[in-house]
Amino acid sequence: MTDYDSSSDTFYCADPSTSIPKARIKLTESALSKSYGHNTTNQDTLINYFQKYWYITNQSGGLETPSSPPGKPILSVDSSTLFSNCTTIFTWNHTERASYYQIMLLKEDGSASGYAFIEDNYFLVLLEPGSYTATLTATNSDSGMQTTSDAISFYVAAAEFVPVDTIAANGSIYALYDNSLTWYESKAVCESMGGHLVTITSAEEQAVIEKLLKSSENTVYYWMGATDEESEGTWTWITGEPFDYSNWEVSEPNNYQGIEHYGMIYRLNGKWNDYQNQGSVYPSFGFICEIPNQFQQGDVNLDGLLNTGDAVMILRYTIEAETLNHTQKTLADFNGDGKINTGDAVAVLKEIVS
Repeated sequence: MTDYDSSSDTFYCADPSTSIPKARIKLTESALSKSYGHNTTNQDTLINYFQKYWYITNQSGGLETPSSPPGKPILSVDSSTLFSNCTTIFTWNHTERASYYQIMLLKEDGSASGYAFIEDNYFLVLLEPGSYTATLTATNSDSGMQTTSDAISFYVAAAEFVPVDTIAANGSIYALYDNSLTWYESKAVCESMGGHLVTITSAEEQAVIEKLLKSSENTVYYWMGATDEESEGTWTWITGEPFDYSNWEVSEPNNYQGIEHYGMIYRLNGKWNDYQNQGSVYPSFGFICEIPNQFQQGDVNLDGLLNTGDAVMILRYTIEAETLNHTQKTLADFNGDGKINTGDAVAVLKEIVS
Protein backbone atom coordinates (compact mmCIF):
# COMPACT_ATOMS: atom_id res chain seq x y z
CA MET A 1 0.00 0.00 0.00
CA THR A 2 1.05 3.59 -0.48
CA ASP A 3 0.82 6.76 1.57
CA TYR A 4 1.18 10.38 0.54
CA ASP A 5 3.16 13.17 2.27
CA SER A 6 1.48 16.42 1.22
CA SER A 7 4.25 18.59 2.72
CA SER A 8 6.78 17.19 0.23
CA ASP A 9 4.33 16.04 -2.47
CA THR A 10 5.86 12.54 -2.22
CA PHE A 11 4.39 9.01 -2.31
CA TYR A 12 5.81 6.16 -0.23
CA CYS A 13 5.22 2.42 0.09
CA ALA A 14 6.14 -0.22 2.67
CA ASP A 15 9.77 -1.37 2.43
CA PRO A 16 9.68 -5.12 1.56
CA SER A 17 13.33 -5.62 2.45
CA THR A 18 12.89 -5.15 6.23
CA SER A 19 10.60 -6.27 9.02
CA ILE A 20 10.90 -2.94 10.86
CA PRO A 21 7.36 -1.64 11.57
CA LYS A 22 6.29 1.35 9.43
CA ALA A 23 9.48 1.24 7.36
CA ARG A 24 8.88 2.79 3.96
CA ILE A 25 10.64 3.69 0.75
CA LYS A 26 10.10 6.65 -1.58
CA LEU A 27 8.25 5.91 -4.80
CA THR A 28 9.82 7.36 -7.92
CA GLU A 29 8.94 7.17 -11.56
CA SER A 30 11.66 4.52 -11.97
CA ALA A 31 9.73 2.20 -9.68
CA LEU A 32 7.19 1.43 -12.37
CA SER A 33 5.22 -1.81 -11.90
CA LYS A 34 7.49 -3.35 -9.28
CA SER A 35 6.06 -6.30 -7.37
CA TYR A 36 6.57 -6.48 -3.61
CA GLY A 37 5.27 -10.04 -3.20
CA HIS A 38 1.98 -9.19 -1.55
CA ASN A 39 0.00 -12.46 -1.67
CA THR A 40 -3.03 -11.92 0.57
CA THR A 41 -5.35 -12.59 -2.38
CA ASN A 42 -3.07 -15.09 -4.12
CA GLN A 43 -2.17 -12.31 -6.55
CA ASP A 44 0.81 -10.00 -6.53
CA THR A 45 -0.14 -6.39 -5.80
CA LEU A 46 1.59 -3.96 -8.12
CA ILE A 47 2.18 -0.22 -7.65
CA ASN A 48 1.96 1.52 -11.01
CA TYR A 49 2.78 5.08 -12.07
CA PHE A 50 0.33 6.36 -14.68
CA GLN A 51 -0.08 9.92 -16.01
CA LYS A 52 1.78 11.44 -13.06
CA TYR A 53 -0.22 9.50 -10.42
CA TRP A 54 0.44 6.28 -8.47
CA TYR A 55 -2.17 3.55 -8.40
CA ILE A 56 -2.43 0.18 -6.67
CA THR A 57 -3.28 -2.51 -9.20
CA ASN A 58 -3.71 -6.25 -9.19
CA GLN A 59 -1.65 -8.63 -11.33
CA SER A 60 -3.98 -8.19 -14.28
CA GLY A 61 -3.53 -4.44 -14.21
CA GLY A 62 -6.99 -3.52 -12.90
CA LEU A 63 -7.00 -0.28 -10.94
CA GLU A 64 -7.81 -0.39 -7.28
CA THR A 65 -7.64 2.56 -4.81
CA PRO A 66 -6.25 5.77 -6.36
CA SER A 67 -3.37 7.20 -4.36
CA SER A 68 -3.66 10.82 -5.55
CA PRO A 69 -5.63 13.76 -4.17
CA PRO A 70 -8.61 15.38 -5.95
CA GLY A 71 -8.04 18.33 -8.25
CA LYS A 72 -8.12 21.82 -6.74
CA PRO A 73 -11.61 23.37 -6.85
CA ILE A 74 -12.20 27.04 -7.69
CA LEU A 75 -14.90 28.57 -5.46
CA SER A 76 -16.93 31.66 -6.39
CA VAL A 77 -19.96 33.51 -4.98
CA ASP A 78 -22.70 35.29 -6.91
CA SER A 79 -22.36 38.97 -5.92
CA SER A 80 -26.01 39.69 -6.78
CA THR A 81 -27.11 37.42 -3.90
CA LEU A 82 -25.06 39.06 -1.15
CA PHE A 83 -28.00 40.40 0.85
CA SER A 84 -29.32 39.00 4.11
CA ASN A 85 -32.82 38.59 2.65
CA CYS A 86 -31.49 36.60 -0.33
CA THR A 87 -30.11 33.08 -0.61
CA THR A 88 -26.36 33.34 -1.18
CA ILE A 89 -25.26 31.17 -4.10
CA PHE A 90 -21.84 29.49 -4.24
CA THR A 91 -20.61 27.65 -7.34
CA TRP A 92 -17.46 25.75 -8.27
CA ASN A 93 -15.98 23.48 -10.92
CA HIS A 94 -16.24 19.71 -10.70
CA THR A 95 -12.73 18.37 -10.04
CA GLU A 96 -11.07 15.07 -10.91
CA ARG A 97 -11.26 12.29 -8.33
CA ALA A 98 -13.64 14.28 -6.06
CA SER A 99 -16.45 12.25 -4.49
CA TYR A 100 -18.01 15.13 -2.57
CA TYR A 101 -17.29 18.66 -1.33
CA GLN A 102 -17.38 20.53 1.96
CA ILE A 103 -17.78 24.29 2.24
CA MET A 104 -16.51 26.14 5.33
CA LEU A 105 -17.68 29.67 6.23
CA LEU A 106 -15.82 31.82 8.75
CA LYS A 107 -17.50 35.03 9.90
CA GLU A 108 -15.63 38.14 11.07
CA ASP A 109 -16.71 37.51 14.70
CA GLY A 110 -14.88 34.17 14.67
CA SER A 111 -17.95 31.96 14.33
CA ALA A 112 -17.69 29.16 11.79
CA SER A 113 -20.10 26.84 10.00
CA GLY A 114 -19.45 23.90 7.72
CA TYR A 115 -21.58 22.02 5.20
CA ALA A 116 -20.35 18.59 4.10
CA PHE A 117 -21.14 15.80 1.64
CA ILE A 118 -22.19 18.14 -1.18
CA GLU A 119 -22.15 16.21 -4.46
CA ASP A 120 -23.34 19.04 -6.74
CA ASN A 121 -21.21 21.97 -7.89
CA TYR A 122 -23.33 24.62 -6.18
CA PHE A 123 -24.60 25.42 -2.70
CA LEU A 124 -27.28 27.80 -1.43
CA VAL A 125 -27.46 29.23 2.09
CA LEU A 126 -29.14 32.16 3.85
CA LEU A 127 -26.50 34.24 5.67
CA GLU A 128 -26.68 37.01 8.23
CA PRO A 129 -25.11 40.42 7.45
CA GLY A 130 -21.33 40.62 7.90
CA SER A 131 -17.93 39.81 6.42
CA TYR A 132 -17.13 36.20 5.57
CA THR A 133 -14.28 34.03 4.33
CA ALA A 134 -15.13 30.77 2.55
CA THR A 135 -13.15 27.72 1.43
CA LEU A 136 -14.19 24.57 -0.40
CA THR A 137 -12.60 21.15 0.19
CA ALA A 138 -12.84 18.32 -2.34
CA THR A 139 -12.64 14.79 -0.89
CA ASN A 140 -11.99 11.39 -2.49
CA SER A 141 -14.04 8.92 -0.46
CA ASP A 142 -11.87 5.93 -1.45
CA SER A 143 -8.49 7.31 -0.44
CA GLY A 144 -9.66 9.94 2.06
CA MET A 145 -7.40 12.48 0.34
CA GLN A 146 -8.53 16.11 0.22
CA THR A 147 -7.70 19.31 -1.68
CA THR A 148 -8.86 22.75 -0.55
CA SER A 149 -9.60 25.79 -2.71
CA ASP A 150 -8.14 29.24 -2.26
CA ALA A 151 -10.13 31.29 0.25
CA ILE A 152 -12.56 33.94 -0.97
CA SER A 153 -13.80 36.89 1.08
CA PHE A 154 -17.13 38.67 0.68
CA TYR A 155 -19.62 40.86 2.51
CA VAL A 156 -23.30 40.10 3.03
CA ALA A 157 -25.24 43.35 3.21
CA ALA A 158 -28.27 44.06 5.35
CA ALA A 159 -31.61 43.42 3.71
CA GLU A 160 -31.85 46.99 2.50
CA PHE A 161 -29.55 49.98 2.35
CA VAL A 162 -31.49 53.23 2.23
CA PRO A 163 -29.58 56.24 0.87
CA VAL A 164 -29.72 59.53 2.75
CA ASP A 165 -30.05 61.26 -0.61
CA THR A 166 -29.39 60.75 -4.32
CA ILE A 167 -28.46 62.99 -7.22
CA ALA A 168 -28.69 62.15 -10.92
CA ALA A 169 -25.95 63.73 -13.05
CA ASN A 170 -23.38 62.85 -15.70
CA GLY A 171 -25.32 59.74 -16.69
CA SER A 172 -25.08 58.33 -13.16
CA ILE A 173 -27.05 58.21 -9.95
CA TYR A 174 -24.93 59.16 -6.93
CA ALA A 175 -26.26 57.69 -3.69
CA LEU A 176 -25.09 58.74 -0.21
CA TYR A 177 -25.22 56.15 2.58
CA ASP A 178 -24.58 56.71 6.29
CA ASN A 179 -24.06 52.98 6.98
CA SER A 180 -20.70 52.52 8.70
CA LEU A 181 -18.74 49.88 6.76
CA THR A 182 -15.12 49.24 5.85
CA TRP A 183 -13.85 50.30 2.43
CA TYR A 184 -14.01 46.74 1.11
CA GLU A 185 -17.51 46.19 2.51
CA SER A 186 -18.71 49.47 0.98
CA LYS A 187 -17.17 48.49 -2.35
CA ALA A 188 -19.04 45.16 -2.25
CA VAL A 189 -22.37 46.84 -1.47
CA CYS A 190 -22.05 49.29 -4.38
CA GLU A 191 -21.09 46.50 -6.77
CA SER A 192 -24.06 44.39 -5.63
CA MET A 193 -26.27 47.31 -6.72
CA GLY A 194 -24.75 47.30 -10.19
CA GLY A 195 -22.42 50.24 -9.56
CA HIS A 196 -19.20 51.05 -7.74
CA LEU A 197 -17.78 53.34 -5.08
CA VAL A 198 -17.86 56.86 -6.47
CA THR A 199 -15.01 57.92 -8.75
CA ILE A 200 -14.51 61.69 -8.95
CA THR A 201 -12.69 62.42 -12.18
CA SER A 202 -13.38 66.15 -12.69
CA ALA A 203 -14.10 69.41 -10.88
CA GLU A 204 -17.68 69.24 -12.20
CA GLU A 205 -18.20 65.80 -10.66
CA GLN A 206 -16.59 67.03 -7.43
CA ALA A 207 -19.21 69.81 -7.30
CA VAL A 208 -22.01 67.25 -7.66
CA ILE A 209 -20.63 65.19 -4.77
CA GLU A 210 -20.19 68.25 -2.53
CA LYS A 211 -23.85 69.10 -3.13
CA LEU A 212 -24.79 65.53 -2.20
CA LEU A 213 -22.70 65.68 0.99
CA LYS A 214 -24.79 68.58 2.29
CA SER A 215 -27.75 66.23 2.71
CA SER A 216 -26.07 64.49 5.66
CA GLU A 217 -25.68 65.95 9.14
CA ASN A 218 -23.99 63.23 11.19
CA THR A 219 -21.48 61.23 9.18
CA VAL A 220 -18.05 62.86 8.80
CA TYR A 221 -16.25 60.75 6.18
CA TYR A 222 -17.40 58.88 3.09
CA TRP A 223 -15.54 56.17 1.20
CA MET A 224 -14.84 56.69 -2.50
CA GLY A 225 -13.35 54.31 -5.08
CA ALA A 226 -9.71 55.39 -4.85
CA THR A 227 -6.83 53.19 -3.68
CA ASP A 228 -3.04 52.87 -3.82
CA GLU A 229 -3.05 49.36 -2.35
CA GLU A 230 -1.16 47.83 -5.25
CA SER A 231 1.59 50.46 -5.39
CA GLU A 232 2.10 52.93 -2.55
CA GLY A 233 1.71 56.50 -3.73
CA THR A 234 0.22 55.52 -7.09
CA TRP A 235 -3.47 56.25 -6.70
CA THR A 236 -5.97 54.63 -9.04
CA TRP A 237 -9.73 54.50 -9.47
CA ILE A 238 -11.27 51.05 -9.06
CA THR A 239 -12.96 51.50 -12.46
CA GLY A 240 -9.63 52.01 -14.24
CA GLU A 241 -10.47 55.61 -15.19
CA PRO A 242 -7.48 57.99 -15.42
CA PHE A 243 -6.56 59.54 -12.07
CA ASP A 244 -6.02 63.00 -13.55
CA TYR A 245 -8.12 65.03 -11.10
CA SER A 246 -7.69 65.15 -7.31
CA ASN A 247 -8.82 67.26 -4.36
CA TRP A 248 -6.58 66.12 -1.50
CA GLU A 249 -6.57 67.85 1.86
CA VAL A 250 -3.36 69.69 2.77
CA SER A 251 -0.56 67.19 3.61
CA GLU A 252 -2.64 64.31 2.33
CA PRO A 253 -2.36 61.54 1.35
CA ASN A 254 0.28 60.73 3.96
CA ASN A 255 -0.08 56.92 4.44
CA TYR A 256 -0.04 57.31 8.24
CA GLN A 257 1.59 54.30 9.94
CA GLY A 258 2.00 52.73 6.49
CA ILE A 259 -1.54 51.33 6.36
CA GLU A 260 -3.65 54.05 4.71
CA HIS A 261 -4.45 52.83 1.20
CA TYR A 262 -8.09 53.83 0.64
CA GLY A 263 -9.60 57.16 -0.35
CA MET A 264 -12.35 58.98 1.50
CA ILE A 265 -13.92 62.43 1.34
CA TYR A 266 -14.74 64.87 4.15
CA ARG A 267 -18.38 65.91 4.37
CA LEU A 268 -17.67 69.44 5.62
CA ASN A 269 -15.26 70.65 2.93
CA GLY A 270 -15.19 67.96 0.22
CA LYS A 271 -11.45 67.40 0.63
CA TRP A 272 -9.93 63.95 0.21
CA ASN A 273 -7.89 61.87 2.65
CA ASP A 274 -6.33 58.42 2.72
CA TYR A 275 -7.31 55.99 5.48
CA GLN A 276 -7.01 52.37 6.56
CA ASN A 277 -9.62 49.72 5.80
CA GLN A 278 -11.85 50.38 8.79
CA GLY A 279 -15.33 51.66 9.30
CA SER A 280 -17.57 49.26 11.17
CA VAL A 281 -16.26 50.41 14.55
CA TYR A 282 -16.39 54.07 13.56
CA PRO A 283 -19.94 55.43 13.22
CA SER A 284 -18.55 58.54 11.51
CA PHE A 285 -18.00 56.60 8.25
CA GLY A 286 -20.36 56.25 5.30
CA PHE A 287 -19.93 55.64 1.57
CA ILE A 288 -21.06 56.96 -1.81
CA CYS A 289 -22.16 54.68 -4.64
CA GLU A 290 -22.13 55.67 -8.30
CA ILE A 291 -24.65 53.67 -10.33
CA PRO A 292 -25.24 54.00 -14.09
CA ASN A 293 -28.49 55.86 -14.70
CA GLN A 294 -30.46 53.82 -17.21
CA PHE A 295 -33.48 56.13 -17.01
CA GLN A 296 -34.12 59.55 -18.52
CA GLN A 297 -34.52 62.36 -16.01
CA GLY A 298 -38.26 62.80 -15.42
CA ASP A 299 -39.10 59.17 -16.29
CA VAL A 300 -40.68 58.65 -12.88
CA ASN A 301 -42.81 55.66 -13.88
CA LEU A 302 -39.67 53.93 -15.27
CA ASP A 303 -41.26 52.96 -18.57
CA GLY A 304 -38.40 54.28 -20.68
CA LEU A 305 -40.43 57.24 -21.98
CA LEU A 306 -41.04 60.83 -20.91
CA ASN A 307 -44.81 61.34 -21.02
CA THR A 308 -47.81 62.77 -19.17
CA GLY A 309 -47.88 59.71 -16.94
CA ASP A 310 -44.66 60.92 -15.33
CA ALA A 311 -46.10 64.39 -14.67
CA VAL A 312 -49.20 62.80 -13.12
CA MET A 313 -47.07 60.65 -10.79
CA ILE A 314 -45.17 63.72 -9.65
CA LEU A 315 -48.39 65.61 -8.92
CA ARG A 316 -49.84 62.64 -7.04
CA TYR A 317 -46.65 62.41 -4.97
CA THR A 318 -46.94 66.10 -3.98
CA ILE A 319 -50.40 65.44 -2.49
CA GLU A 320 -49.23 62.18 -0.85
CA ALA A 321 -51.38 60.05 -3.14
CA GLU A 322 -48.34 58.28 -4.59
CA THR A 323 -45.18 56.77 -3.11
CA LEU A 324 -41.84 56.85 -4.91
CA ASN A 325 -38.68 54.83 -4.31
CA HIS A 326 -35.31 56.55 -4.09
CA THR A 327 -34.54 56.19 -7.78
CA GLN A 328 -37.92 57.63 -8.72
CA LYS A 329 -37.42 60.57 -6.34
CA THR A 330 -34.11 61.34 -8.03
CA LEU A 331 -35.77 61.28 -11.44
CA ALA A 332 -38.76 63.32 -10.22
CA ASP A 333 -36.62 66.38 -9.38
CA PHE A 334 -36.74 67.41 -13.03
CA ASN A 335 -35.71 71.03 -12.52
CA GLY A 336 -32.83 70.07 -10.22
CA ASP A 337 -33.72 72.36 -7.29
CA GLY A 338 -33.51 69.59 -4.73
CA LYS A 339 -37.28 69.50 -4.19
CA ILE A 340 -40.17 67.57 -5.70
CA ASN A 341 -43.18 69.81 -6.37
CA THR A 342 -45.61 70.98 -9.04
CA GLY A 343 -42.75 72.85 -10.72
CA ASP A 344 -41.21 69.52 -11.70
CA ALA A 345 -44.50 68.28 -13.17
CA VAL A 346 -44.84 71.49 -15.18
CA ALA A 347 -41.23 71.20 -16.40
CA VAL A 348 -41.89 67.62 -17.56
CA LEU A 349 -44.98 68.73 -19.50
CA LYS A 350 -43.06 71.59 -21.13
CA GLU A 351 -40.33 69.15 -22.16
CA ILE A 352 -42.93 66.84 -23.72
CA VAL A 353 -44.50 69.70 -25.68
CA SER A 354 -41.15 70.94 -26.91
